[in-house]
Amino acid sequence: MARPLVAVALELDFPARRHLDVLAGVHRWVDDHGTWDIRLDEKIVYEPARRLGRYVGVIARATPALATAARKQGVPVVNVWQGSPVAAQLAGVFSDGASVGSVAAKTLLLRGFSSFGVVYCSDQLFPVAAAKSFCRAVEKARPGLTVARLSVPRGSVSPMLSDLFSEKFDRWVTGLPKPLALFCSLTTSTSRYLCEELHALGLRVPQDVALVDADNEPLICGLLKPTITAVDLSYTQVGSTAAELLDEMMRRPKTKPRIIRVPASGVVARDSTDLFPVDDDLVRSILRYIEANLDKPLAPAALAKQFFVSRRTLDRRFEEGCHRTVSDVVRDLRFERARHLLVNTTMLVKKIAREIGMTKYIQVHQLIKQKTGAGPAEYRRIMQPAVHHVRGMQAGEPS
Repeated sequence: MARPLVAVALELDFPARRHLDVLAGVHRWVDDHGTWDIRLDEKIVYEPARRLGRYVGVIARATPALATAARKQGVPVVNVWQGSPVAAQLAGVFSDGASVGSVAAKTLLLRGFSSFGVVYCSDQLFPVAAAKSFCRAVEKARPGLTVARLSVPRGSVSPMLSDLFSEKFDRWVTGLPKPLALFCSLTTSTSRYLCEELHALGLRVPQDVALVDADNEPLICGLLKPTITAVDLSYTQVGSTAAELLDEMMRRPKTKPRIIRVPASGVVARDSTDLFPVDDDLVRSILRYIEANLDKPLAPAALAKQFFVSRRTLDRRFEEGCHRTVSDVVRDLRFERARHLLVNTTMLVKKIAREIGMTKYIQVHQLIKQKTGAGPAEYRRIMQPAVHHVRGMQAGEPS
């Protein structure tokens, strides 16, 4: 007996990895839990009145036409497009902008910067939330420090930098102390243009300006040099959460539509933050050593002995230079390495343990669980890229 069908419309013709990752998350949840099947039907967002009758629910980048038709026909819809004009009218699952800003701040704080800036779209909820969270996190960690802010309307930065934005950005960034830690919360492609703009100003990335983008789009952030460090927005988890929410709405028709925000999973580190700009030469040398030797024992006492200082001096200079303990720095760098290997490779967890200097599986389990709320196996299953999950998808029906 054929199972009920749910339509999925995510603009897969648009060359963005995030759309595939959302689809992967939906598909994974259906594989594990669903009593219904999914069908790709991009036309449903443009011709909803004619096509909605085929489905028991919809997961889509929702349009006003879809929202209106779904309300009239009583078909539940979960929206996964945060910028949709009807986002406030529908149930939705989105990446959490506030978590994005705090994750970006933690990454740059860990590397020892003392000058921070953020550039963001002033007329969109996600960039504003990410920028505010970034500023709060930095200013809480560094009392007395103020993050420089540059806000611009979306229309001035998309699809490429306008002359007006370029002039405003050039004046702003050249007036800030260097090295500068810059968080870019604009459109997906803008960090690439910012790199070119900085180069034209004679500013090097990352030596003069280290850059973190608010959205890890691999085609944009990972191909051209310098590659750009970016926040992983957990789009696979967005998809699986959307499927779970839709299932609940279909089983309980009186469920009130709600918005769920999925926290960012971490940062994908690349060239644009490959720098430790702390003023203390000793601390900078030890940070470089730690990052290059995460597979070795890195006890603070051993590091102090290796670099010919007392343990007390080591602790004091790390607190002054990084505002953190040596142990905190080692733990966070090990977590970032483990997270990267879990998400981007099929390496066994016991081998990952060796790669980050841990001898037992339970140590890795505790580290990942503490940071993410899930053990290594579950975290990998949640976060693995779309290519590992999309399979056997039903083709859409012909018009």
